[in-house]
Amino acid sequence: MITGYSQSQTPSKEPVILFRKMVKRGYPNPNTYTMAFVLKACSIVSAMEEGRQVHATVLKSGFGSSPFVETALVNFYAKCDDVVLARKVFDEITDRNLVAWSTMISGYAKIGLVNEALTLFRDMQMAGVVPGEVTMVSVISACAAN
Repeated sequence: MITGYSQSQTPSKEPVILFRKMVKRGYPNPNTYTMAFVLKACSIVSAMEEGRQVHATVLKSGFGSSPFVETALVNFYAKCDDVVLARKVFDEITDRNLVAWSTMISGYAKIGLVNEALTLFRDMQMAGVVPGEVTMVSVISACAAN
């Protein structure tokens, strides 16, 4: 249900409410997908406080090493315009995939941090990660905003 609500065309806090009920009841146990989709829902409605609470739950539960959850955290903080925390989470990812790189670059581009976006793009290339379409759109958007 959390996944369905978080992919709805009508943004709401319903996934967060369901998650809270689930945690309070103690069942079913959340998994990496639950955490990622709740974070996605928080990012869509800019629910910073709720997202931070989910982040705390992620750390307590041991899901913090999941690439899926790590990227969801980067996305959450970046979409809530907190690129400092997004970058902190990004820097802690040991095995960065294209989605993680693109998400962080997009976060910088969104708020007009062109130099940071371009520097990270170069770092991504140096790491041997081939940019995808989303990455290129973010880089071009950053350049256009300059």
